[in-house]
Amino acid sequence: MYSKENPYNELPFLPPSINYDDVDILKAVNTTNIALSELKGSASFLPNQKLLLAPLTLREAVASNGIENIHTTVSDVLQAEVLSETEIRLPEKETLYYREALLTGLNAVKENGKLTYEDIVNIQSIIEPEKKGIR
Repeated sequence: MYSKENPYNELPFLPPSINYDDVDILKAVNTTNIALSELKGSASFLPNQKLLLAPLTLREAVASNGIENIHTTVSDVLQAEVLSETEIRLPEKETLYYREALLTGLNAVKENGKLTYEDIVNIQSIIEPEKKGIR
């Protein structure tokens, strides 16, 4: 039970002690590696591999904007994608900007192996088109 006189209560010390040689952990890692290998093999047959990335980037954009107090849903953003610019509500517009910025950063890292200052300025201008430069 929480007590303001004892704010840390009985929380464990960080970092937690984890035995990474535990058989259950090693089995889970092995199963994950197999699944990722199968996904990589299957993805090579897709004409557009970005189809696998699209749902993840959209969910990330919705979740990250929620932290910024911009609330929307994946469903609302998907619907907004087919609307004209003037019909899109601000939360969905902000989320679409965020996803575009995320993909722009990913492409920059793929092409250059890093993000440059110019990349960061470009990403920021996508997120906040009305504000130029880094805030």
